[in-house]
Amino acid sequence: TPLNSDPIMKRTLLLTFAFCLLPAASSTTVRAAACCGVSSAAPILITGDDQAQLSATVSQSQVIGDVPVSGLPVFRAQDDSEISQALRLDGAILISDRWQGGASIPLLRRERTAFGNQTSASGLGDITLSGAYEILPEYEYSVWRPRGYSFAQTVLPTGDLNHWVLGAGLLLTKSWGSWDLTTITELHQPVAKTPGWGGSFVVSGGYSPSSLPLRLGLALGCEIPLFAKF
Repeated sequence: TPLNSDPIMKRTLLLTFAFCLLPAASSTTVRAAACCGVSSAAPILITGDDQAQLSATVSQSQVIGDVPVSGLPVFRAQDDSEISQALRLDGAILISDRWQGGASIPLLRRERTAFGNQTSASGLGDITLSGAYEILPEYEYSVWRPRGYSFAQTVLPTGDLNHWVLGAGLLLTKSWGSWDLTTITELHQPVAKTPGWGGSFVVSGGYSPSSLPLRLGLALGCEIPLFAKF
């Protein structure tokens, strides 16, 4: 059962900390994944020079506030805590020079403590399959120009969901040595009896030591349900 199903919630403010380990294949440089976290927006993409990659992401996020219909943010009280922890296994492979495919299998644990009452749940999350095309390739180095990927993905209802979700979006990423910055914008449509569009935005920054296959990063995300029918 979802731990938070408040029907008036429009957006959720998330604070996410992530630690990633990445064994990479067919690459002379081992680099961590460009985006880490538990957000459903994050696609499974190869954003470096690898032919294939497999990553394990351990992350924890905490809901710090909600934005109701009025549009004014309401931060939660100290005794109202909602924490999500995730172990996510991601795999991706290049199909051609600019096309790629991937899959993600998450294991989740969620805990909600509100005014002395505590609930928790754990299990398999919703499996994601994705495909992407590199629309802004980096054939030569630029200080400011990012790499860009358009992607489409489908979320299978193996966890909390009781329906499929189809989505598409844009990922922009830029690295400066061991530092990186990534933004993800996406729209999604649940395949259900009552359709409704949704969107999300994630910005992530991180540091990847050149001598170690890991990334330390911080991600901030906002999910926006759009209830208008088209």
